[in-house]
Amino acid sequence: LASLKVNGWSPYMEQVFADPTHPYVAFPNALSANEFHELALYAKRYHVALIPQQQTFAHMHEALKYERLANLAELPHGYLVAASDPATYAYLEPLLRAELAAAGPTPFFHIGADEPLDLGRGRTPRTAQIFAAHVDRLGAVVSARGARPMIWDDAIQQDPSILSLIPKRTVIVTFH
Repeated sequence: LASLKVNGWSPYMEQVFADPTHPYVAFPNALSANEFHELALYAKRYHVALIPQQQTFAHMHEALKYERLANLAELPHGYLVAASDPATYAYLEPLLRAELAAAGPTPFFHIGADEPLDLGRGRTPRTAQIFAAHVDRLGAVVSARGARPMIWDDAIQQDPSILSLIPKRTVIVTFH
């Protein structure tokens, strides 16, 4: 990547990182915290920022398919976590902290938040405030470790009022 003048790499981590609390979610050959840390150090040596991308809203298929986490879904057998359920954050916040600790200092951390199509179809109302509160809460976890939170822009494209509700520190990444 460095030889191509690429200065950032964002691995998609829905089920790639071996979560110390819920290791069964990750693939069998998942990255351990030590391996992830070594990868971050290797990237840094070549002036490439490792930017972890952990899904935190939709695209949670790999986590929600397990009985122990299935109750976090917005809909039965769904792929979107319920923002209205405190247990969602009891799962996500330690996961983000573990990934941030493993990555070490990173300028950004992508929390996904794309395609929340089932929001409002289950137990959580679909409002700009709900989406923004989710981003703000998880963005605060990321910011506490010195990284700027990133999200995909598709929800904002559908409802531009979200933009004024999320922290200015949040980086909006074009979905297309």
